[in-house]
Amino acid sequence: MKKRHVILAILIILLSHGPLLTATQISQGDIFITVATPGNVYRITNGGDYSTATPFATGLTDAVGLVFSPNGRLYTSCSSGRVFDITAGGDFSSASPFAWGLGYVNEMTVTTTGKILVKDIRRDNVMDITFGGDFSTALAFATGLDGYSLLATSAGRVLAGDEYYVYDITAGGNFSSAPPFAWNDRATSLAESPSGRIYCLNYSGYVKDITGGGDMSTRPNFAYGLYHPIDIAFDSSGRLFASLESSKAVLDISAGGNCSGLTPFATGLNINPEQIAIATIPEPATLFLLLAGTLILRKRK
Repeated sequence: MKKRHVILAILIILLSHGPLLTATQISQGDIFITVATPGNVYRITNGGDYSTATPFATGLTDAVGLVFSPNGRLYTSCSSGRVFDITAGGDFSSASPFAWGLGYVNEMTVTTTGKILVKDIRRDNVMDITFGGDFSTALAFATGLDGYSLLATSAGRVLAGDEYYVYDITAGGNFSSAPPFAWNDRATSLAESPSGRIYCLNYSGYVKDITGGGDMSTRPNFAYGLYHPIDIAFDSSGRLFASLESSKAVLDISAGGNCSGLTPFATGLNINPEQIAIATIPEPATLFLLLAGTLILRKRK
């Protein structure tokens, strides 16, 4: 399955201490979705029909992923090779990017150590864009990775989907000949539950628990009956959301089983919803440690 040029991303914001330090417009539990064409970001927290919703952010051509940095900034990746800080919301048609010189950037994730990683599906690599800037000649964090999915887990691992494989890329490097963490199923999207279980979505319409790795084809389906699903994501309470490309909807598939008859959580998404990304705002103490570590790393570079 090839990604369409029209891509969306859902971001479920997990906040443990109220509003963001840097964006009072964003509140605990908010859910956002990006629409690649015309390039908007919408807030769909309460579910329902969003066909006439007012965008949270506009002017983001081919917007794809959404993620929070360790200091609470909200970023979106665009397939044009740019990443924008959209924390304040508004019109970004003339805004300067946070990072540029990338290829066809797709899903983003943030590691437990504060790294901001983005998947470049044109160059088959993963880039570390933590400090922003021009990445046209920068070395990749990980290479040899076809596919779209990217997930940083709470245990400190980084997993990347490569068509019919999933690799543990925590250490970075070249993975063109590396042994996979899991195999024999399409890794369209990866998500981690609050309890630390790893789930894999296949575009054919089902979700599996692949926590232990190994042969994914032997694992039972957790959920099925999803017509052209693109991504999955958990919120902090354990709700599992899935975006459906064909019906332009988002489903709550937390109960698992046959999901073909579920009433959508959100509809009226004028461009098919695709990519889902989940971000967590650290607690104040954790945030301080992450930022202190980031400053030390920046100073040593």
